Amino acid sequence: MHLQDPLPPVFDFLFVLAALLNAGGFAFSWYKLLGPYDSVAHGITTFAITLSLGFLLYRERLDAFDKKRWLFVITIAAFGLAIGALWEIAEWSVDQLAGTRLAPSLTDTVTDLMVDAVGSFAAALLANWGLPERIAKLRQQKRRSLISRSS
Repeated sequence: MHLQDPLPPVFDFLFVLAALLNAGGFAFSWYKLLGPYDSVAHGITTFAITLSLGFLLYRERLDAFDKKRWLFVITIAAFGLAIGALWEIAEWSVDQLAGTRLAPSLTDTVTDLMVDAVGSFAAALLANWGLPERIAKLRQQKRRSLISRSS
């Protein structure tokens, strides 16, 4: 699928970074060996997913957020929090089915959710900061599209 307005390359970098952090954590047991590794991985992964997918999912509705930027922040942050909660459910499910210890305690789960919240809100605030530029680009694309249709 080709997007008319692809996201900036930094979004790709964030996804690759998150994938490498998670792969390294599982492959080399960094989650167990390196103190706050799990929290760092959770925060960066949630940040990357929330920022990128938030823009992609709400791309067609960005104009609606122009006058209600606070609603944009809440919407994007809630999206990220939901992703974090689903991830924790997945960890717990794998633990139950495979006998692993991805979520070894309630404290670990709550800490992960707190870090996910920080990553989500950070992504929402960054997205909000870049919102005017994205809206301007989308409006310019719509104008070009209307002009090319009428010609």
